[in-house]
Order: sequence, then structure tokens, then C-alpha cells
Amino acid sequence: SMPFVQESLVMSDSSGIYALVYPSYDEIDEKEYDAGDLEEFIRAKMEENRETANGVLPAYAKIRRIKLQPEPFEKTPTKKIKRYLYTK
Repeated sequence: SMPFVQESLVMSDSSGIYALVYPSYDEIDEKEYDAGDLEEFIRAKMEENRETANGVLPAYAKIRRIKLQPEPFEKTPTKKIKRYLYTK
């Protein structure tokens, strides 16, 4: 339900909780960013989303970082993300 997020997957590792996010490129208006700065624009929006989410989450559930997923997540026939493909 966050802006510019099409799909996301929240995971944890030894450094804490992080989110893998596939951005919604359809929502991005070219007028909002400089032509050569799309990657930086997306990272800034994802950081805003992280701060917004962390504002309502308890301390133990706060997201430490967001990693961008370059392509849509692989899914099962029932449209669920295959989580095991994205663990380290």
C-alpha cells in the first residue's frame, strides 16, 4: 500500500529486518525526477516509505534497509511469491 511499490517481501538476516521491493514504474511521472536520476529518485522514495512504515512499527519490527528488486518476484501458480528463492 506504499507509493511506488508494486511488490515487496520482508525478510531478516543477522543484521536485522530488510525489505526487497520491486518498484511500480507505472506510478513514476517523468516530470518528478531528472531524466538521468531515476535510480536515485526511486531510492529516495523507498527511504521515505521505510521511514513512514517504521513510524508505526514497534522497535523490534523496524525495517533497517530496503533493497531494490530489479525484476518482478517469481511466483507460484497461485500468485504467491516463492520466498525460498530470495533467501541468502
